[in-house]
Amino acid sequence: MRLVGPCQHQDVPEWMNASDIFCLPSLNEGLPTVCIEASACGRPIVATKVGGIPEVVLDGENGILIEPRNPEQLVNAIGQLLDHPELCQRMGEAGRRRVIENYSWQENTEKVKTTYEKLLSVF
Repeated sequence: MRLVGPCQHQDVPEWMNASDIFCLPSLNEGLPTVCIEASACGRPIVATKVGGIPEVVLDGENGILIEPRNPEQLVNAIGQLLDHPELCQRMGEAGRRRVIENYSWQENTEKVKTTYEKLLSVF
């Protein structure tokens, strides 16, 4: 295990691709773009059920959600993934599909366009 600490944004894909699992045990989180990045790299995620994390990480699909401030759940979730490489692969692939379907530039552009069209139709 290696805890790398702060890194530059351009280094994210390199670190993600060097890892087996991505872990985000936050106590508070908005939209966790780092989880989107991890999923785009095909990494399963272990994260807490706070803020916007459950919007990105679907428990049992592309990762495992745990309660905040629960180190036992954190250790168990990481251990479960390390003990089952096929589960890691399945969750990583599901996460990558989810990013393509929900967070691609094309998808976001279409959502913004639809929102503007709805707003303009009111006037």
